[in-house]
Amino acid sequence: MNEQKPLGKALDLWLRASGRRSANTRTGQALQPALTAGLLVLSAITVGVLSLWIAPGSFGPEMFQSYFTVPLLVVLNVLPVLWLAALCWVLTNQAWVGVLLSGGVTLTLTIINEIKLALRSTPFLWEDLSLAGEAGNMAGHYTIELSGEAWTSIWVWLALAAASLLLGGWKLPDWKSHWKARAKGAAGLLLAALVLWPLVYQNAAVYRKTANEALINIWNDTQVYQSKGFLYPFLYSAKAARDDPPAGYSPEKARQILAEYEGEDIPEEERVSVLGIMLEAYCDLTEFEQLAFAEPAYEAFHALQNRSWSGTLVTNCFAGGTIDTERCFLTGYADLGSFRSPTQSYAWYFRQQGYWVEGGHPGYSWFYNRTNVNENLGFFQYLFSENYYSDLIDPQVAPYHSDGIFLPHLGERMSILVQEAPQFSFNVTYQNHGPYSGKGTTWEDYMPRKCRWSEETQNILNNYLDGIRRTGEHLSELVRQLDRLEEPVVLVVFGDHKPWLGDGNSVYKEVGIELDLGTEEGFFNYYSTPYLIWGNHAAKLALHERFVGQGPAISPCFLMSELFEQCGWTGSSFLQFSQEVKEAVPVFTSSDRYLESGSFWGDLTEEQQELVQKFDWVQYYLRKTPLQSLMW
Repeated sequence: MNEQKPLGKALDLWLRASGRRSANTRTGQALQPALTAGLLVLSAITVGVLSLWIAPGSFGPEMFQSYFTVPLLVVLNVLPVLWLAALCWVLTNQAWVGVLLSGGVTLTLTIINEIKLALRSTPFLWEDLSLAGEAGNMAGHYTIELSGEAWTSIWVWLALAAASLLLGGWKLPDWKSHWKARAKGAAGLLLAALVLWPLVYQNAAVYRKTANEALINIWNDTQVYQSKGFLYPFLYSAKAARDDPPAGYSPEKARQILAEYEGEDIPEEERVSVLGIMLEAYCDLTEFEQLAFAEPAYEAFHALQNRSWSGTLVTNCFAGGTIDTERCFLTGYADLGSFRSPTQSYAWYFRQQGYWVEGGHPGYSWFYNRTNVNENLGFFQYLFSENYYSDLIDPQVAPYHSDGIFLPHLGERMSILVQEAPQFSFNVTYQNHGPYSGKGTTWEDYMPRKCRWSEETQNILNNYLDGIRRTGEHLSELVRQLDRLEEPVVLVVFGDHKPWLGDGNSVYKEVGIELDLGTEEGFFNYYSTPYLIWGNHAAKLALHERFVGQGPAISPCFLMSELFEQCGWTGSSFLQFSQEVKEAVPVFTSSDRYLESGSFWGDLTEEQQELVQKFDWVQYYLRKTPLQSLMW
């Protein structure tokens, strides 16, 4: 009989150990589960490390290496992969399924995070899972290329799954008769998850212990997220997705605060119509010395500012996150909830004052779930592409060319509706939505083409500025329409966030615009947009106001309060309280920084801290209390 070659013997041993070939020896039987478990653990750890390899984004290898200086950080990123792999193995009795599924889920989420960081400069958060449809739709507007790290990780993961299929096939001897053992294993893993979730993965103290701050700006939420890998901060972000009551909260305390203010109706003779317009990605780039040449693109808007009450809005979002600015304005809340049921808002207040409340957006109703949320916020109707604008504006073209139709149409609609009842109309534009092409420009050229910037940067800026110019001109035409009306109308206009200008903020960086959130200049550059409040001739006569001057820097949640102040209205008890908070602390940010005494750097006084705490209580009370139980 021919003697088996060494390679054949080795393969035979592996096959016996993996259960692919009958193993009668005690050694072979012992090796089977050990080999399978070892492959599973090794594969899970490898996938966890691959996720960490992809997670740094633009920070690169230096950030990846920094993870290993905080061992707990590595463990917390790898442990979920190992847990999911083990659970899949126990449930299916197939190790390769555990490797395939745990790796697939981990790398898919990690790569989505990498893409989102590159395109929008924001990480993938737990709450983004509910916006998967919207994200898929928007992804079609961008050129998405996977990094070398992502492609390498995918191939390594597939190789690990193949190896576990070939070499890690140990199963319980009688799979069906050992269901109790499998059930106990699954129960043990689920119990471990139930313990680790609140005690570790949702624990703020543990999150602070994993600080990895050498390479980042601690005021930049995105960078803090990146400094902790991906899986761990992603799971921790579920904490923010919940709407837990603030410290010290009780409904009684909130009711007592509101009871100190007596809500007032708008005087009947002062019930002027209000037209609100949130402009997509609108900001004034001429604020930056490097881009002063862009003045022709802002000529119409600047002329309108000079005839309005105008100031700076300090938002919570950058290059995306439109609904944060939108819903802060509509509700007056600095902290937003899900709005899955009717929730008190300024739209409801206007309804109670006898106003017709509606709005419009030349995009799809499902985006950000506006169709349901806007109804819960008090709109009688909201006009979208599906139910109104599709005959006027092609939704596929709307991000590039729609203000020329949308804004004049608002003026025409307002001129008809104000004859029947005072209007509160809140509208969201779509034109100027990124990305802006860097490959060429087909519009009027605003760029000094001899500058030192790259061709791509110049094209992106030029295409953005051309859209901004057209928006300003159409907005000016709308103002002329409104000024011709005999009925009084007040217009409030604001930008939702700074625009996307190149992947990884490449244009901002190349132009030299400071975006360091650790400095006051960088913070304002990153988050500020303009707002203005203008009244037509009839509104000025009705309200005895001029609507001209320099307004303060405020958060979107205080913009309605600013509008009421300019109109001379007292408003609801909440609005009166909000006005008091605005005067003391006019800017609230999602990074828990506040503007007080004109600076972000001073600590809040004890009185200001108490006011902020009360504001948190009242917001939560209004969000959580059934609408019918509330009175403005």
